[in-house]
Amino acid sequence: MRISRFKRLCAGFTFLAALAACEGGPTALGFLDGAVPGDDGPPAIRETVLAETVRIATPDGYCVDTRSRRNGLGGNFVVLAPCAALKVPGIEWPRSVALITVSATRGALPAASAEELEAFVTSAEGRGLLATNGGGAVSILQTDSRQGAFFVRVAEAEAPVSALEESYWRGLIAAGGRLVSLTVRGYEAEPLSAQTGLRMIRALAADIRRDSRSPVVEQQAEPPASRAGTLSGLFPKEE
Repeated sequence: MRISRFKRLCAGFTFLAALAACEGGPTALGFLDGAVPGDDGPPAIRETVLAETVRIATPDGYCVDTRSRRNGLGGNFVVLAPCAALKVPGIEWPRSVALITVSATRGALPAASAEELEAFVTSAEGRGLLATNGGGAVSILQTDSRQGAFFVRVAEAEAPVSALEESYWRGLIAAGGRLVSLTVRGYEAEPLSAQTGLRMIRALAADIRRDSRSPVVEQQAEPPASRAGTLSGLFPKEE
């Protein structure tokens, strides 16, 4: 069964947005917590809001892992996982199984162009922030830009844990007056093709941009040096 593959996740898992590592015990991910009942699981939660304005509707077959959600001064971050992995009754496994994360900056920020996002991610600073395992070398395998969104496929020297693929997709978009980062990563036991991962992250990014509404007034554009500091806020590390 697919659920057994998710139970292979272990201590040392570090999310980009300062989600705490497993440390060998119950985690912020409901589907890794043995206390979650298998038959009468939690209700399906199919949407959430980060940073007050970033609305996220989950892809088909995916649910919000409410235990992962951080929404406030500690950061704005959430994990989307297959509903079946979260033990939500009555929802089948999706055709493509992945772990999805979404994070957003706290403050209202001016939109960054796809060119600015690409320049930052491919810079020495940006490449250093792409590693999700606490540092180390990364390789940029593929980039894609469309309608102001920037996507990059990254390969790490080592995945955060052995159950996950070493490569993953990251998307950077402006939505709801915030800068938003998305990741889609497959599992080693059931890897995602590059095309499938790109299709998934494009679709989710488009939905978030369409559904998010910002009540804030757009600020004047920042100079590149200032903007680099803003963009780095999408890659917070654990202290």
